[in-house]
Formats: sequence, structure tokens, C-alpha cells
Amino acid sequence: MRSKGYASRGMLVVMVIAILLGGLFFAGIYLATDRGPGLLLPESPPEEEPDLTEVPDDDLRYAVILEKILAGPVLEGGEVLLDLSRRDDAVGYQASVALARRHREEGGDPLSLYLRALSLYDSSALRKELAIFLEEADRYPEAAEQLLKVLPDDLAIESLRRLIGPEALAKELVDLRLYEDAVREVEEASPGADWEELERPYLRALVGMGRYDEARAGLRDYYERTPSDSDMGWWLARSLEVAGHVSDALDLYTALGERGAYRRGIILEEQGFLEEAAAAFVFAPEPEARWRGGRLWEDLGYPTEALSVYMELGREPGVLQDDAAFRAYVLLSERDDQGAEEFAEYLRIHPAWMERLGEDAHWETVADDPGVASPRFLDRVEAYSASGREVLAQLELAIGRDRASSSDRLDLGEWYLEMEDFPAAVAQGSIVLQTHPTPRAYRLAYPLPFEDLVISAAADYDLDPYLLLAVMREESRYRSAVVSWAGARGLMQIMPSTGRDIAARKGVDFEVADLFDPEINIRFGAFYLRAMLDMFGGDLDRALAAYNAGPGNVQRWSGSSLASDELGFPVAITFVETREYITRVRNSYLTYLWLGGQ
Repeated sequence: MRSKGYASRGMLVVMVIAILLGGLFFAGIYLATDRGPGLLLPESPPEEEPDLTEVPDDDLRYAVILEKILAGPVLEGGEVLLDLSRRDDAVGYQASVALARRHREEGGDPLSLYLRALSLYDSSALRKELAIFLEEADRYPEAAEQLLKVLPDDLAIESLRRLIGPEALAKELVDLRLYEDAVREVEEASPGADWEELERPYLRALVGMGRYDEARAGLRDYYERTPSDSDMGWWLARSLEVAGHVSDALDLYTALGERGAYRRGIILEEQGFLEEAAAAFVFAPEPEARWRGGRLWEDLGYPTEALSVYMELGREPGVLQDDAAFRAYVLLSERDDQGAEEFAEYLRIHPAWMERLGEDAHWETVADDPGVASPRFLDRVEAYSASGREVLAQLELAIGRDRASSSDRLDLGEWYLEMEDFPAAVAQGSIVLQTHPTPRAYRLAYPLPFEDLVISAAADYDLDPYLLLAVMREESRYRSAVVSWAGARGLMQIMPSTGRDIAARKGVDFEVADLFDPEINIRFGAFYLRAMLDMFGGDLDRALAAYNAGPGNVQRWSGSSLASDELGFPVAITFVETREYITRVRNSYLTYLWLGGQ
């Protein structure tokens, strides 16, 4: 077992923050020379070598051996280095890179050693280094293969332009949705480039960036010449729709059949042709379109047509399966149809839906494995960190985490909890829950972060602390500094405008940066959640929907005939994100209650 005295908490926190930054330390490792084995070591090696006889379980022994080999004026110790390269850890990674560089200097083929290192830790810097070797060896397809994996790196783009040409590069950039890079590649292409090959990726990149006005004429010309390209026909229809040529867009969506059915349904619904819209939606291949069609059929009073859609989606794995299975169960139960049991069986593992039905929820559990030793890579992480080998510690943690077994992940998650790295702990617990739903995994996936702050805010605003934790979990995974694409901030994802409004109501000073303070963010979130509960008479689904999408949308959805009863409101929600959000929060809330014995 590893000793908890190996590393200070402060040192470990610094280490983990570096890992979360996503391999930035490699920028200093693979610069300067092709060989540079010394650059694989920490910038400040330990001033004194440890007494290896006192190092427990060889945690530092192999690292020290590698350092001695790499620190020599000439890279020696070939057999020892080869043995070290076979290790599945940070030492093995560094030894593999060192050997690859030696083979490269000596005119050999280092490919297998580079690939061995990349199998342990995938570094874009190392892939670029390998690509340089492959290009020097005139192995252009292999070099391009490596560079394509590190896009949108500027140096990789420059090299790929030379290796595969601007035409193929533009296509690759579009496939990766790197639209700005694709447009720039085409616009800066040399006069000798093949425009026929560049045209399609250029137009596709323009519409991917929302530059419909610039693309429209080109799309029309392209589609007239290539009517079999339904994807570009769809984008032409979309550009016409955005420009206000709705009738032309509708005709084109219709001509595109299934490919255009979803947008055709949207236009027809906006124009008030609801039955035609429902028929278009259910004709589309996209699950969300078919769900929308089923919901519209039900809202129009055609439950049989709706049921057919719900049953189909309820048997189809995907994000909408639980929504559809629930609605199929409700409609079949109203008919006393025995087919309802099929969907009831599926819903039993979804606590939120069972609670809505007034039935007991079920959590899958298996027993914890007894007597499993803690993973060795954590011993090495702590030993490396305590001895000043931070780069090695970071690398060991990354490799160990990627290769961890389920039991290793549980120990790793608890290690993260010791450092109060709640997002990392939740990630490990959630991975294990997918295959081994043990009590330890549940406790990691549903921790109790900021417990004192949560309890205090919950008491002040008459909320269940577990509900606050559930909202926090689904909003931010307990990341206090996160900012959403829409600008929501902090643990409870408060928008700046909402924060200003809450501060004014509470009569307190406020700066947007305050939302990154856990105490302020939790209290503002509790204030807003209580306000939404009060606004909607304690209805949790509506309050959560309002927290996510605003009370105005909730009032609009509540006006649907589907929302006339409690079971129908989730179906009436037209925003996919909000519909999934309220169920995720309720699932987390019920899981917290279950873990707490309530």
C-alpha cells in the first residue's frame, strides 16, 4: 500500500492542475533538437540521489536508473534501456522515446518505438516529431497520417499542405469541423490549386461558419451541376431559408425527401400546418425529429399515431429512449395494453421516471471487491512528486489513469477526493458505474463537495441539500471556474444578468467575477431555485425547467394540452437540452437520497 506521507497536498494539487491543462508540459519536453533526451527529465533534478535501499517497492529505482542513462554524455545502457522501454508506465514512455531518438540518429527505423510511446501517452508533440522522421524518410502517407491526428496545429497544417495538397487538406479540415481553417486554406491556396476539388469544402466551410450570404450563389451553382449531392442541396435550402426565401427552401426540402424532412417540418409547424408538420417530422431519420412528430401528433389528439412513434423510439438506444419509453408506457397503460410492461421494465432503472409514476426506483448494485490492493501507479506518482520529479509524476498519472482497471479507478477516484478534486473523482466513479455499479463507485460519482456551504444555503432557502447538490452536479460537475458556451458561470451556472438581478434583490454588491466564488455562487443558485419553486407552486419539473431555460419558456410549455397533467409536462418541453436536464437532475437527486438512506 502507498504511504500517505509521500507528498504534500499542495504539491499534489499543483500536479493535478497541470494534468487538467492537457499535456501542456510537453511543449517544453519536445523542443530544440531531434534527440534531446535530457529534455525528458524535470528541469531541476533532485540535488541528492536517494538511497535506493530505503526506497519502498522500487518506486524510484527505475526512474533513477533511467536518469543516469539519459544524463550521460553518450546514450548508453542499450540493453537496460530496452528493458525499461517495455514497462507500461512513465519510465517506459521516456525510455521508448529515448530509444526511438537513438535509432533515428543511427539511421534505423524508430517507428515501432514511437508508436509504443504513443500507445502509453498520446502527445501531439511526439506525433509531430514522428511525422518529421517519416517525411525525412520519404514515407509521406505515414507522415500525413500522424499529422492529421494533431489538427488544427498550425505546423501540422503547413506540413500537410505540402504532403497531401490543399485540396485534400481542405476536405480533412471540413470533416473535423475546422471551418475557419478550411476557408483560410482555400482562400490562400496557390493559383495552381484545383478549384473543382476546393469548391465543395469551401462552400461547406462557409455555411458551417454561418456565412450563408456568401455561400448561397455558389451553392446554387454547385447543386445545379451536382443534384445527387443531397448534403449540399440541404445547405442550399438552409441558406435560402435564412435569407427569407422560405417557399423556395420548403420546395427544396421536399425534393430532398428524408434528408430535408426535419427542416420541412419546422417550417410547416411555424406556418401553422401542424398535421403536415407532424407527418414530415416522423418521416425524417433523426430521432429528435421523430420525437417532435410524435409529440405533435399527441398534442393534436392523435394518440395512436403518437404511440407508434414512441414505441419505435423507446426500443431504440439513444438519448431519447427513456423519454419515449415513458410516454409509450403511459399511453399503453391508459389502454390497459399488456405491452406497457415492456417499457416498464426498461424504466425501472431510471429513478426519475419511476418517481413520476409514483413507483419505487431501482438502483443496480454489485458488491465491492474485497481486499483489492491500491494501484501501483499511484505509489509512483506520489514518490515522483515527493522527490521533485513533477514532470514524471504528471506523466505517470496520465498513463496510469488511461490504463486503469475498474478497481484502480475506484482507488484513483478516492485519491482525487482526498485532494478535493471533485470533478476528477466524479469522472472516475461514473466510468466504473457503467460496468461495476458498486457502492464505492456511487459514492465517487455522487460526492458531497462544499458540504458546509450547501447545508447553510439549503437551510436559508428551505431546500433539500441533496437537491442543491444534484443541480450543482448536472450544471458544472462541481467545477467552480467553469463558463458555459452561453456565459453561465460557476458551480450552479449562474448567468451574469441573473447574478445582477439576484444581487439587487438581496441588496448586496456584485461583480461578475463573484460568481466564481463557491459560497456566492451556491447561495445565488439556491436563491434562484427557491424562486422558481415558489413561482411554479413547488412543481419540481417546472422549477428545474425554469432554472435551465427561463420561466417564460416554462409558462409557454405549460400552455400545451400535453402539460395538462403532471406526467405530460416533460413531453411538452420542446428544448432537447431542458427535457434531458430535468430528468438528469431528478435522477441525481434521487440517487443522493438513496445513498443518504432516505
